[in-house]
Amino acid sequence: INKNLVLNYLEDMELGYNVGRKGKRTAIRLNTLRQRIVWIIESMEIDDITKATRKNVLVFFNNMQDGKILTHTGKQYKSTLDYINIFKAFWHWYQRTQREINREVQDITIDLDTSTRKESDFVYFEIDDLKKVINHAKYEYRVMMWLLFDSGIRSPTELASLRVADFHYLKDKGIYELDIRDEYAKTFGRRIKLVLSSDILKDYLKDKKDNVLFFNIDWISFTRYLKRIFVKTLGDRRTKGGKSFKEIRAYDFRHSSACYWLIRYKNESAFKYRFGWKENKMIHYYTNLLGMSDTITQEDILIDSDAKSKLEKELEIQKKNTLLMEEKFEAERVEMKLQMKQLKKDIMKD
Repeated sequence: INKNLVLNYLEDMELGYNVGRKGKRTAIRLNTLRQRIVWIIESMEIDDITKATRKNVLVFFNNMQDGKILTHTGKQYKSTLDYINIFKAFWHWYQRTQREINREVQDITIDLDTSTRKESDFVYFEIDDLKKVINHAKYEYRVMMWLLFDSGIRSPTELASLRVADFHYLKDKGIYELDIRDEYAKTFGRRIKLVLSSDILKDYLKDKKDNVLFFNIDWISFTRYLKRIFVKTLGDRRTKGGKSFKEIRAYDFRHSSACYWLIRYKNESAFKYRFGWKENKMIHYYTNLLGMSDTITQEDILIDSDAKSKLEKELEIQKKNTLLMEEKFEAERVEMKLQMKQLKKDIMKD
């Protein structure tokens, strides 16, 4: 019963039929739904999930939230709300299917709390940190790290689906434009300009065929390599995002990229488009993390330490020029005062 129900659910999700949010779901999203809804139903240990009660559901998710139900590695779930939302969507789909045959089904998810969400900790690093790490990295890993930070692409989902044909070189601008396609984007497809990684990408992509996957590294090896090189270069210290470098994952590049680009985009809509967001909540989250105020200062919009150093030198030169002008003006003022005195004396004599 449960198996047939889940299969019907996935078929409707693929079509975008009887869904709360309009539109068909991508293959990546369908796979996530399949894994999680199957796990929830199996963990509830109910032979026919349609016979579950409000109390069954509430007790299960409370136990999950309290750490009585653990991950396969024995750790507490940090994303209980994600599982709640997936089950709510599944049950509301079931209710809609039953209305089609004139049968009303009780909403057994109404007691589940989805009002608050604590954002997960992550490893935060700045572009200067990345440059230090990249200086010690192997070439292929260096390319991947620059792309992850520049694009803010979701990894591994969107990253693993990229092909060489998705990179379009803009000769007039001297940079690449990346096409993150609808068929594998988590939310929506988008075309974004790669400002930081285009130079290294030009060399990396020059001899590759269009139909080749861009990311062809073993994912586990890549993740382990990130941990080793970040700790070796930057140490095992806790970052502003709450986690230490020994806990870094590829997805942390997306978080740090968002912090980098947040203070460089003047338009919120353009910033959301780059990262594939439909709501503003992530903007507020990263704004709070960075401690930004409503008014962005000159210090906030510096691109990196090199730009900061250059600007500081320019300001110092301007300061010196201003002082010279002030000194020159003061000297001319004194000279004028003396000339006026002398003129008065000459007038008195006459």
